[in-house]
Amino acid sequence: MKKWVKILPVFTVSICLLVPACSDSDKSTGPDSDDTQAQITIRSDPDPVPFTQDAGSTHYWYFDFYVEETAGVGATLTEWKMNWYDQDSNFLWSSDLTIQNFISWFTECDETDGHVNASGTVCCKPFWVSSTSNEEGFSIIVFMKFLDDNGHSFWATGHFTFSAVL
Repeated sequence: MKKWVKILPVFTVSICLLVPACSDSDKSTGPDSDDTQAQITIRSDPDPVPFTQDAGSTHYWYFDFYVEETAGVGATLTEWKMNWYDQDSNFLWSSDLTIQNFISWFTECDETDGHVNASGTVCCKPFWVSSTSNEEGFSIIVFMKFLDDNGHSFWATGHFTFSAVL
């Protein structure tokens, strides 16, 4: 089953990012500490995302979308959205997505109920976006808010760049 998000004009992708760990020097932040914060990386493969095909007047970009935890602490998605930008980084719009979207789309790696396991990966293969414009390319910044298994709330971001239509 293909998962998709319909877009119009938009922006540029670059791999993952993210989440700063706790910095309170009085607390242990080792992997066995209850104070360790999850770290989430959001990325696409390939990066940048190449133009894939046209169907009539609609352009499509297909890619694999990964959400990976790297600090050994599980985390549950509580909120997510995507901000769309044109090739010149001008903001176009924001798309709010649901936890149910995440659960139903991210099924190809570890199964998820909205939770990313410690050192786990959830993915959507393929994820795709479509546009009736954006021939020059565009980008999306993905924002995902998590609550980790140790009680830390944080945002993770990923920047996806989509190439120009050939």
